[in-house]
Amino acid sequence: MRNNPSRNRKSKNHLLSLEGILFLFVLAWATFLFRNLFTTNQPENLTPLWFQFFHIIWHISALLFLVFLAWGLGRKFSRAFKVQYSDIWEEFPFATSLGLGSISIFVLILGGIKLFYPIAIYVTTGLIFILVIRELREILCEISKPWEKTKNFELDIPQIFLLCILGLTALILLTGTFTPPLSYDGLSYHLGVPKTYIKNHGIIPLPYHVYSNFPFNLEMLYSYAILFTGNEILAKMIHFLTCILTCFALYSFGKKYFDGKVGLLSAVIFLNIPLVSQLSTLCYNDLGLALFIFLAIFSFINWYSKPPKEKLSWLILCGIFTGLALGTKSLAITFLFIFLVPAVGIGSIFITPQCKIKNLITFIGITFFVFLPWIVKNLIITGNPLFPFIYPIFGGGNWAPNHYERFLYVHLR
Repeated sequence: MRNNPSRNRKSKNHLLSLEGILFLFVLAWATFLFRNLFTTNQPENLTPLWFQFFHIIWHISALLFLVFLAWGLGRKFSRAFKVQYSDIWEEFPFATSLGLGSISIFVLILGGIKLFYPIAIYVTTGLIFILVIRELREILCEISKPWEKTKNFELDIPQIFLLCILGLTALILLTGTFTPPLSYDGLSYHLGVPKTYIKNHGIIPLPYHVYSNFPFNLEMLYSYAILFTGNEILAKMIHFLTCILTCFALYSFGKKYFDGKVGLLSAVIFLNIPLVSQLSTLCYNDLGLALFIFLAIFSFINWYSKPPKEKLSWLILCGIFTGLALGTKSLAITFLFIFLVPAVGIGSIFITPQCKIKNLITFIGITFFVFLPWIVKNLIITGNPLFPFIYPIFGGGNWAPNHYERFLYVHLR
């Protein structure tokens, strides 16, 4: 009887995918198993060296698990929006960032209904895992065949040199995420507010902490990390992850519209900017803002250059990432009005004014919908949808006019 090569290939891919899914289950179980081990005092039967070794391996495994979970969730949403990525290099930063943004909204909902408990995070993670198991299976099948993905991927000596710089810099910065958080902003509200929420098992009013009323997409991911692991290290690694995803996005953009060398050089330059390197090891939200804004611009350029059948999906992504940027830091409002609203409104010179208005309404509607949870949260807690901004109109937050004037003086001087 003659063997069927296609059938053997399919069965082999099926086996690889099952092995990959089994690996993810083992990884999730290991994360759950070692949580209490490394968030309590050092065990007596482990030496300090072994303790630190497992401490590092566990957190890296937890980060990789979160990356795959977000990637699978983002791929499912991308499929729902009918987004067609040019290759896996473009899909990875878009889909993973979309998944991280979705997880942050899920965590916000859990906080709103007072379910900030580790068991709630485990159950939510398990439900997301079951929801995206098909996408995870596809991803593992794709990345398990590197010879097919890289057969036309040739590197010269300058590119190898740039890759070495990129990898070495990323490794050094990754080690910085294992240091204790010492920055003032990180301790006062990027981590301080999530820890207060966790202590009270949900989002509560903090009338004497004005920054707790800012949009907190990244801080919701930090809350997820603290509940999942019991410490702040995974939270710091998430901010580092946003930096790495920005590097992937820069590489993908350069590769798509110029060539691979331009993209690689862009990623190396970005990662080695001193301020970026410093922020990547801290629990801030600036690099998350940079990631979402760049992906919004990337989506806009893809929308502008795509044929009409593919335009809507990229316009949807543009609105989603703009909304996620607004939900990360209020400063993104300047980006919305200075660049994207006029750009989407102007659109292409070949479309009718009615289409331009439709595009603008679609973009603003999607952006508003993604940002809406933070508007609702502020309305409930302070009575002002954008507190502490527009205080003269809506008031709120147990403030007096002199408090608002002082706030503006401190931040706009």
